[in-house]
Amino acid sequence: MLPETPHVLLSHQANSFVYDIGVFFLALAFCVDRMCALYIPDPVTSLTSADLRPTVHSIRSYTSFEYSRLRASHHNVNFTLRNIGERAGAEVVQVYLGFPSDAGEPPRQLKGFKKVMLAVGESLPVSIPLTERETSVWDVHTHAWKSWPGEYRLWVSSSSRDDRLVGSFTVVPAPG
Repeated sequence: MLPETPHVLLSHQANSFVYDIGVFFLALAFCVDRMCALYIPDPVTSLTSADLRPTVHSIRSYTSFEYSRLRASHHNVNFTLRNIGERAGAEVVQVYLGFPSDAGEPPRQLKGFKKVMLAVGESLPVSIPLTERETSVWDVHTHAWKSWPGEYRLWVSSSSRDDRLVGSFTVVPAPG
């Protein structure tokens, strides 16, 4: 974790931190499984989500891919990937989730990815599993992950700014 002094911790949700490190500067740190990244933008008076860069950049391929037939639930994301280019190639497909607005989470979070190798004209079904943790938020009162009910937006693509397939699914509240 980043030091909390002499900086002022402005917000803390799950694994993201916002620090005030000067009069007009903000720094964002994102941590996942002890791996942290620090983002310090140009001097700004306010920081919006448009200022953030994609978290995962796709590696450009020498071929083209078509995404189709999206089927999704809170357990699994299924779709078909087809190589429509003139060469064999690999695509790193990525699954992003958008939590229900009342969860207070960032608008898009990378929740799964898979590298798929395809020959020219080849088409394969792709399945990316989702665990309960993928639809959970950290509860600061119980110090545990809590599944968050509601409608989730879903994007499947080759980068965080490429919307090849868009869908949604609903997580129902646990009984009791």
